[in-house]
Amino acid sequence: MIRITGGEFKGRKLKSPEGWGTRPTPSRVRESLFDVLGDSVEGREFYDLYAGCGAVGFEALSRAARRVVFVESSRRAVAALRANVAMLDARSNVRVVVKELPHWLQTEEFAPEPPVVVFADPPYREGLAEKTLAAIAERSIDWGSESVCVVQAEKECRLVETCGHWALRKCYVHGDSALWVYDPAASG
Repeated sequence: MIRITGGEFKGRKLKSPEGWGTRPTPSRVRESLFDVLGDSVEGREFYDLYAGCGAVGFEALSRAARRVVFVESSRRAVAALRANVAMLDARSNVRVVVKELPHWLQTEEFAPEPPVVVFADPPYREGLAEKTLAAIAERSIDWGSESVCVVQAEKECRLVETCGHWALRKCYVHGDSALWVYDPAASG
């Protein structure tokens, strides 16, 4: 059972798809993520990439994100995600995009409004963490100085310290996973 850990929806249960197709972010990792992000979520657009049932995005919404864009391609996960949107009565503050990642990040449809928080939790051990970070970095967007990009990957994964407009702030290891937190690189 997945519960929201903080904010307006704290304690609310989320529906998740049955089977092994998704790996919900554990509550302790979500709590750590939002401890790291602090108030950088409040009032901002939040992208939850490889959203699954939307646990991370709903945490962001619960903690006053202005809007959450969920991106997911699994039909079962999208069904659970939409059920959660309805259950939380969050239709006006969310957008559900049913597309394949990381390809969607290279389209004009990916048009974040900085400052923004981008969170990606791709399937482990498929090389998608690196590809997703690279696809985000390839976008010619003025990210501003207050945007944040976080990639969750298996703890054995080694992502780069700089990627395009993004510079590693810190990597936080939690159990079998790691949160790679990036800030816009200072232009020289």
